Amino acid sequence: MFLSALFEILTLSTLIPFLSIIFNPEKLFSNPIGLFLSKLFFINEDNLSFYIFLLFVLTIIFSGFVRIFTLFTTFKISGKIGSSFSNKFYRNIIYQTYEDHLVNNTSDSLSSMTYHLDETISVISSSLVFLINFIIAISIIFTLSVVNFYITFLSAFIIISFYIFISVITNKAMRVSSSIIEKAVNNQFSIIQESLYSIKDIILRSKQLYFTESFRDNENIKRNKIASVLFLSNFPKLSLEVLILLIFALIGFSVLETSVENTKIISLIGVFALGVQKLLPNFQGCYSSLSQIRARSASVKNVLNVLQRENISWKENLILKRFKFQELFLKNVNYKYKKNSEYTIYDLSLNIKRGDKIGIIGASGSGKSTLVDILMGLLKPTKGSILINGKTLENFLNNSLLDSWRGSIGHVPQEIFMTNNTIAENIAFGLDKKDIDIKQLKIAAKLAGISNYIEKTEMKYETCFGEDGVKLSGGQKQRVAIARALYRQPQILILDEATSSLDVDTEKFILESIKSLPKYITLVLISHRSSNLEICDNIYKFDLQRKLILM
Repeated sequence: MFLSALFEILTLSTLIPFLSIIFNPEKLFSNPIGLFLSKLFFINEDNLSFYIFLLFVLTIIFSGFVRIFTLFTTFKISGKIGSSFSNKFYRNIIYQTYEDHLVNNTSDSLSSMTYHLDETISVISSSLVFLINFIIAISIIFTLSVVNFYITFLSAFIIISFYIFISVITNKAMRVSSSIIEKAVNNQFSIIQESLYSIKDIILRSKQLYFTESFRDNENIKRNKIASVLFLSNFPKLSLEVLILLIFALIGFSVLETSVENTKIISLIGVFALGVQKLLPNFQGCYSSLSQIRARSASVKNVLNVLQRENISWKENLILKRFKFQELFLKNVNYKYKKNSEYTIYDLSLNIKRGDKIGIIGASGSGKSTLVDILMGLLKPTKGSILINGKTLENFLNNSLLDSWRGSIGHVPQEIFMTNNTIAENIAFGLDKKDIDIKQLKIAAKLAGISNYIEKTEMKYETCFGEDGVKLSGGQKQRVAIARALYRQPQILILDEATSSLDVDTEKFILESIKSLPKYITLVLISHRSSNLEICDNIYKFDLQRKLILM
């Protein structure tokens, strides 16, 4: 940026002798340095104009190349900074604790990761552009002040005062618009997410108009405010064109009032014409950049809130230690969700040993799923303690024991989300294709009762069943979930209502497959049907007071 400013100074500096020598070439030959250069480069009165013109043109060309290079470098730097921001932003979201994920709105995370992050990166670019334009503007003012301090000071004072005045009176409008745009964007992401998740109900009830009108209202608000921001960012340039004409009239009048030769008048006006022509875009660039920064202030705050989160369990190159599960003990555990006044789990104590087959039954909302999340180390008890192999689990962030415990668990949830990849990649979730153990994959699929269906498809384990397994039935998706859990060869297998969407025969097959698993595998089976718990050694029930009692 300093190199770019230097060439702007050179451009203006070469213009003065260029104009002077064109109208008075004798000055070059009367100057000792000019005389020496004329002899060195064979310059005479016939080719003088050409050489001066060539020097001026080369300076302009180099100045242009330097500015282009500066612009390219600026956006490359902002791109690298933006990439670093994006990676850290996504990392902070994905490495949040499970409890934070429950509290934070998914649509807000999506809007932050896309729109607000892009806006923040634009602020970085605008900041760099502002800095470049400011340095160049200062260098131009400095060069012009050497020529005529009074006119330079007057011109710069008028332009700078004008932009400061406009900036002050538009500051509040910019910030209000920024907040309104942020809110409208968040609402739109929420509408899109909710409508796509509930598309069946929308079609059945013909509610498309309701969602499209909600989306349109927020879109209109957003676009109107963006239009206002763009107008406030760009209108000063048009207004200043009138002021610039007045300034030139003032310069002309000021020069004519002094008794100087026409050559100096023309040179002076020429220098100021080029100087103002270069100065105005730079000041406009400064103002426009500053306006864009203020207009995106709400997005920047949104992104910074995520980047500054401290409750992040980030681990680079996580290597799980060898872990052999022996015993889990929940001691007087109580739990309540954030922002909830009532406890979901009360004074719960539970002992599970290696190889146990534990069944847990209870009505909907009794706390079964919450207990499962506590067992898996996803939720930290509000009161009480968790002991794994006799060791108390205290720190839920960056704890190697907790990592090993989670790594030993195979979890089958009530609902599974399938990625838009092959069935093999969905079963071996989170692994690259090259790292998938095909033999273990087929064993897991067979135990889950999904292998026959997969083998009948044309692409077999390379078959893709669409986003979220849209081409599979609910029961088939559930079997994929079971296969995913078994592929990990877990020491503890937790099934949270895992067979609820299966038909009776398939459910019986799955339960028989589970019975055939190695004896050392600890089983925790959650259900609201007692008939599913016949394979369990001990069955616990949540009573009406949400107390866990042994049946």
